Amino acid sequence: MEQKSRSALNILRTVAIIIVLVGAAITLYFVMQAGASNKSVLLLSLFIIWDFSPFAALLAANSVFKHRAVVVRVTLYILMFVIAIGSPVFYWHISGLSGPSRTGPFLIVPILSWLLMIIILPLTAAFARRRQNHL
Repeated sequence: MEQKSRSALNILRTVAIIIVLVGAAITLYFVMQAGASNKSVLLLSLFIIWDFSPFAALLAANSVFKHRAVVVRVTLYILMFVIAIGSPVFYWHISGLSGPSRTGPFLIVPILSWLLMIIILPLTAAFARRRQNHL
């Protein structure tokens, strides 16, 4: 039975990584599209780095949490799905806008993504440790 759950977890992990990579590529497309009229290469580069940072953090967390409790890894994979799907969907939604209101979400969505990761992952890890200590 443990082999089945380990296999299911590996499949979930693989799908989550693929979703993150696809989400990052789609986000890059929307950042490039929104910044196409901007003449500053530096500003566009900073937006790309900022908007790509949650995806890079998720991939890094995937490596760091590889041997953590199952509940922590599953929580990470769920976050990977939520952020990797939610960000591009939100960017697509605002892609029809024009003007300065169009750039705000490209600053706010990564902040929200980081907040989700910074709050949820440590809380889940603490819960898992506490649960492990009580067993």
